[in-house]
Amino acid sequence: MWEILSKHNHDLTVRDSWNCTFSFSSSDRVIGRRLYIWREYQQANMKTAMNIYSKIHGHQDQLILDIGANIGTVCISLIKNGYFKRGIAIEPEAVNYNYLERNVRQNGLENALYTVKKAVSSQSG
Repeated sequence: MWEILSKHNHDLTVRDSWNCTFSFSSSDRVIGRRLYIWREYQQANMKTAMNIYSKIHGHQDQLILDIGANIGTVCISLIKNGYFKRGIAIEPEAVNYNYLERNVRQNGLENALYTVKKAVSSQSG
């Protein structure tokens, strides 16, 4: 089914991906494909990293800064699952940014996750 959908640009939405809802384009052959087929994206890696971090630091951090947030799979998942209370998600690409904002709203995080449509670099330009 994915091969048929990915040939055209469709809006797709996956629910129950680690307690989150994500919308994405069917032309997204990396994150979107994984979300559509497996209903998750990097979930095991995020859980492992956060469990190690929690053991070392022993507390929940207040703020996550996600630079190059794409459609929000990392920052939204970590806030929704209680690893962080708030966040800032920065994404310069227009299509991804639109999905990021949509995903923030779908997950009820308008007051917890602030989005910025900018690029971040050590050089201007």
